[in-house]
Amino acid sequence: MKIFVAEVPIFDVSIAVCTGCTAEEAQNQFYDLQGYRSVVNIPDRSDGACYVPEGASEIYMWVDDPMKHASTVFHELVHVAMGICDQRGMDQDEELIAYLMGWLKKNVADRIFFEEEPPSTMTARELADQVRTECIEESDPLTMDEIRERLKRLECLTL
Repeated sequence: MKIFVAEVPIFDVSIAVCTGCTAEEAQNQFYDLQGYRSVVNIPDRSDGACYVPEGASEIYMWVDDPMKHASTVFHELVHVAMGICDQRGMDQDEELIAYLMGWLKKNVADRIFFEEEPPSTMTARELADQVRTECIEESDPLTMDEIRERLKRLECLTL
């Protein structure tokens, strides 16, 4: 079983994720995580679910076996992205959902499928400093435009 919370700073939303267990076990984990009992409605009739409480700042996501049901992870992440928009009163704009899905892939899906923390937990400043340091260590230092281009390619900036 894996459980973690991903914070979406720009939208002030927390995503509690539980994988590798039954729906009932996930609900119990979410209750323990909250420190109090509230309604976390996760149906036991599927291989994954996403629960978006109305007016709350948290979202709950469960997938029973992410390696067996990888497509379910991304299916539920679409619900998470749409839930973030709903919770914050934003239109579900196609471009916004696309950016959110990119962020969710790096910060949620990668944590589900891999052991290490995603690299995008770095701030933009930390990443820029890292790239600058790498550039200084190279024999031909890069220009600021080349650094910006490298940052774009890394795609590690958080929203």
